[in-house]
Amino acid sequence: MDRHKIAACLAAAILQAGICERTRDVPSDRQSVEVRLANEILAFICSLHVLYSYLSHENGYRLDDVAQLDSKVLEKIGQEGFLMPSTYEGAESYEMHLIKAMRISKGMRPDEKIPPMDILLYSAILYHIELHNFEKPLLPQVL
Repeated sequence: MDRHKIAACLAAAILQAGICERTRDVPSDRQSVEVRLANEILAFICSLHVLYSYLSHENGYRLDDVAQLDSKVLEKIGQEGFLMPSTYEGAESYEMHLIKAMRISKGMRPDEKIPPMDILLYSAILYHIELHNFEKPLLPQVL
């Protein structure tokens, strides 16, 4: 199992457990987005921390034999967090899109035996977030 799948499994477990509960005293339409999406935000942050933990403890790590891990980039991630892909102007952040997608995915899977999100898809997203932080675009330049 790779670090991306481990991080995605942790995120799914957090969503499945529903660790954060909303207060029932305040109607959901009057609660902030952060409160309503607390489990999804926690799952997202924890999965990124798992990814960072693996990256920071793998000596001589290589990204698919393409580029050596840059310790300066890793240090910056440790201080400021992962750099996320940009979205178009006026749109919500990439992070918020992922967090809301987790919420929608959980709502589409009412059976508790089914993971609350697509673990393989989320692990691929984490892989691409990692590449986004360490790699220049992998696609050839089009003239």
